[in-house]
Amino acid sequence: MRIMDRKTIENYFEKEWASLVSPDTTNTLIEITCKAYKLNKPEIPGFVKKTEPQKPQDLGKI
Repeated sequence: MRIMDRKTIENYFEKEWASLVSPDTTNTLIEITCKAYKLNKPEIPGFVKKTEPQKPQDLGKI
């Protein structure tokens, strides 16, 4: 399994596609590919998703 990151995709499109399409098209292809592989958002670990948020404490009562 190959690890994909944004830099790898940018390098690929710059190397393989830059001579065939305009720079705007290259940037669009990079953005679409990153969106498809969900590389634009940082991953949230599974254990963070499963835990409940801490409930606020009522500090006005003693």
